[in-house]
Amino acid sequence: MPPDMSEDRPASGADRPDTRRVNLGYYSRRRGCRHQPRTCPGDTPRLGRQTLGNGRGSLFASIPPGRFRPISCRSRTQGATTPNAYDRGEPIPPMWPIKTILFTLLFSTLCAASLFNPAFGVMNYVLIYQVDPQSAWWGIPLRDLGLRFSLYAAIFTLAGYLLSQRPRQAGPARGQYWELGLLALVVIAYTSILTGVGYNSEMAARLDKFWKMMLFVFVMGRLISTRRDLTLLLWTFVIGTLYLGREAFIAPPSRFHLGRLNDIGGPDFQFSSGFAVHLAAVLPLVGAAFLVSKRWYLKLTAMVTGAFGFNAMVLCRTRSAFVGLAAGTAVAALMAPKPRRFQILLTLGVCAAGAFTLTDPGFWDRMLTITDPQTRETDTAIVTRLDVWQVGLRMVADYPLGVGAGNFERMTRAYYHERRAAHNTFLNCVAELGIPAGVIFLAMLASSFDRLRRTMKRARAAPHSPELLYIGYGLFVSLVTYVVAGFFTERFYTESFWWVLTLPLCLQKAVDAEYAAVIDLAHSARGGPLEPILEHGGPRRGGPGHSRPSRVYA
Repeated sequence: MPPDMSEDRPASGADRPDTRRVNLGYYSRRRGCRHQPRTCPGDTPRLGRQTLGNGRGSLFASIPPGRFRPISCRSRTQGATTPNAYDRGEPIPPMWPIKTILFTLLFSTLCAASLFNPAFGVMNYVLIYQVDPQSAWWGIPLRDLGLRFSLYAAIFTLAGYLLSQRPRQAGPARGQYWELGLLALVVIAYTSILTGVGYNSEMAARLDKFWKMMLFVFVMGRLISTRRDLTLLLWTFVIGTLYLGREAFIAPPSRFHLGRLNDIGGPDFQFSSGFAVHLAAVLPLVGAAFLVSKRWYLKLTAMVTGAFGFNAMVLCRTRSAFVGLAAGTAVAALMAPKPRRFQILLTLGVCAAGAFTLTDPGFWDRMLTITDPQTRETDTAIVTRLDVWQVGLRMVADYPLGVGAGNFERMTRAYYHERRAAHNTFLNCVAELGIPAGVIFLAMLASSFDRLRRTMKRARAAPHSPELLYIGYGLFVSLVTYVVAGFFTERFYTESFWWVLTLPLCLQKAVDAEYAAVIDLAHSARGGPLEPILEHGGPRRGGPGHSRPSRVYA
């Protein structure tokens, strides 16, 4: 139950009649209080006061007994005496906010669409992961119903995957080693129950999340295999980032701890470091959406999203995210595709100038501690992180097969004077799951970079795939950002991290499909002219008077 907000009630006195508060069942996002209904226009006297909280949320009104007409306010003003549901003591159904209704409609639509095209189920899950309606004020009515949106989205996605009859452009051999790596990590994680230091509730929760995360990554690698799917997935990230950026922009002071923003978005964003690293890795994907968009309002949406996302990252004041984004920006400048290199470099310069205007002295005071030798020796966070890394290496030496999934923090007490997180993605993997898991993880990471490099080279050679080239460019920058930032924070059990690692496989399938279509077109052209291959579902010869198409549509 939320706390009693007695300060919002009118002062009681002998000259005021008894009042009662009516609960309509939903809550204020800012104040944590129940919203109260207004009195009817014809009710007199209108007692008490109505406040609008801090300007956005809770509306309070003191209502005399029998004066509230939630069903028929007009009957009161017209002199009707028929008692309504409130007078009869019947429960009043809760009123849902407009955001709750809109989200429910969107979620239901995507679930239904995923049965026909399971790629929509992937987008639905990604959107829920970022928005997390159960943590939002408008999602409390849905949470009270016990709905698990991520579970339902995953079920509909799997159902659509099993029911879908559309061909997979890339055969199973294209990603079989990646899928075997996912399976091997899951097996090793569950084997750590026997090889680790003991089974406990933390390990159970970590294992439960890990196998579900890997299952979704497996399904994503199978389903996202076309240019359209990749583009829609990019815009799903854009929408989620825009929502998170706006929530950070209007966050109340209670969301800040020691000047850093917390508790925004999904369960992987509970702390400022995870939230900031996610935003830093998604910003290159927002840039890729900007590059592939051809309409001005889509480009404007991507620009606004980038501004809100960077502003939210600044509010987190996370050094690991700043270092990762700086490394990603440098890579973006060095690897800008030649067809639009000048435009990309100019855009990077404008974005850097605009981002600088969003920062404040407090942000730079914290970022400059990275290069200050004196601060590195006195900063508790930096010193503790170095000590924990040494503890992690000793832990790996003592337990080559790992201490078990989720046991790193608990085991630090045996080496260190307090419980600490690993603050390093690679060390967290090796210390908990063992050296074999670390080797597999590094091999999968290297394969993602190599696959992305080869795919971009192939897309660059094909004149019909400029959009896929820019998507690959954004993915490469995002992957660099995530890996560099993950060296200073743990992201091994973070879903969005594995999504970024999987997207190069999806891009490779999309490029291979379009490349194979061009080859088929070239071979078929020897027998006669062809119609555009992707616009009409496949290559076929045209009738008399048809000319050979000059481009391939997608």
